[in-house]
Amino acid sequence: MYSRFVWGVRGFLKHTLTLEEAKAIIKKRMEERETNFLRLVRKGIFSYPKNPYLPLMKLAQCEMGDIENMVTTNPLIKLKLYHQMFDRSQRKGLGKKAKAPFDAFAEGYSLWAQTRGPHFFEDALNFLPPGADQALDAGCGPGILSLQLADHVNHVVGLDISRSMIALAKAQQVKLKKNNVDFVVADLSNLPFKEGSFNFIASYNALRLKSVDLKVSGLCALLRPGGRMVIHDIVTIPFPLVGEFPIRYILNTLRNTPRYIRSYNYRTIWRILSFQLSPRRIRFLWKGKKMTPELFQDIYKRLLPGCSIKKKDWRMIAFWEAPGIGKPR
Repeated sequence: MYSRFVWGVRGFLKHTLTLEEAKAIIKKRMEERETNFLRLVRKGIFSYPKNPYLPLMKLAQCEMGDIENMVTTNPLIKLKLYHQMFDRSQRKGLGKKAKAPFDAFAEGYSLWAQTRGPHFFEDALNFLPPGADQALDAGCGPGILSLQLADHVNHVVGLDISRSMIALAKAQQVKLKKNNVDFVVADLSNLPFKEGSFNFIASYNALRLKSVDLKVSGLCALLRPGGRMVIHDIVTIPFPLVGEFPIRYILNTLRNTPRYIRSYNYRTIWRILSFQLSPRRIRFLWKGKKMTPELFQDIYKRLLPGCSIKKKDWRMIAFWEAPGIGKPR
C-alpha cells in the first residue's frame, strides 16, 4: 500500500495540475456522480454477499432497482441521503432504538388526523404560489396534506422521520392512485435536498421547539426566490384553575366524541379515543417546554422576517414568502 502511495506522489510531483485541469476533473466527476454511486452500490453491496450493509438492505426491503429509481427519477434527493441511510442503519440498527416517537402510535394518529376534515389544510392550499411545481410537506405524518397538494402541484415530496408514518402515507397514495408524490424517511435537522429545490413548503405540527432554529434555517435554504412557506403548530393556552395541565385537551377530546359517533363505527371511535387519551400520547404532548402563542410569535417573527401570523383557537400559523432574486433575506 505504501509503495503505491509513494509511486502516486512521484507521479503527482512530476505533473502538477493546473487550475483549469482541476476544474475540468471536478466538473466531470460531478456529472458522473450518479453513475459512479450506482456502480459502487451495485458492486460493493448487492454483488458482494459478505457486505454488512446487504442484510440491512434486505430487512428494509430495498433492492438495487429501488435505489436506481430514486437516483435517476428524483433529482431532488442528494446522494448524501443514501450515505446517511447506510450510516444510520449501521449505528442504530432497525430495532426499537431506531424508532421515532410517532412510530408507537402511527396508526392511531392517522385515524385521528382524518377526522379533522378536508378543510384543515385550507390555509396552506390557499397560500400556494402561482405556478408552483415542486412542494415539500415537511413532517408529513400519514401524508394527508401531501396527497392534497398533489392535486395542485406537479410534484410533491412528503418527508417524515417515522417509518411507520411513511408506510401509512404510501399505502394511502396507492389507494388514491396519485403518482406525483414521493415519500421519504429523513430528519428535519438534516434535510436531504439541494438548496432551492422547492417553491412551496408546508410544515404542520412538526417543528415544535427542539432545534427549531436549525430546522427552519434548513427549510428556508430549500425555498427558491419568491417561494412560500407555511408553518403550523399547536399552542398551549393556560386554562383557568388548572393552568397548563392537559385537562383542556382531555375535555376537548371528549367533547368531540358525538361528532365521531355521527361519522364512524364504534370500533374506529374506540381506536381514535384510545390514541388521543393514551398516557403515551399525553406525555408526548406535554413533556418539556410548551409552545405558547407568545413564544410562537417571538420565534417566527425572528426566524422569518416579514412573515404574517394567524391564530385559530389552539392553532398558530406563520405565512412567509422568500425574497426574490437580488433582495436580502
